[in-house]
Amino acid sequence: MLSRRARFSSRWLLRPAIVSCRDWRFLVSTHLEENRARLDSMRQKLELLVEDDAPPYPEESWTVPNISIGEEDVEVAFLREKQRRSRA
Repeated sequence: MLSRRARFSSRWLLRPAIVSCRDWRFLVSTHLEENRARLDSMRQKLELLVEDDAPPYPEESWTVPNISIGEEDVEVAFLREKQRRSRA
């Protein structure tokens, strides 16, 4: 049989585990509520981003500019770069 002192100390040893378990449950439920609120907020932001009021551009409206680079342009650029690197 345990003495009175041993029973008293064993209760106090078990008490922090009970309190910490309660605290843990409270923390978990608090974090769960916070995470749900953040998720709802993120969903609302996503809906705002998805709802784009700008009219869609059909692919036909995109025009490719007519750019032509001749051999002379390439040669001039090559010589300038070669000259720039020889100075360094």
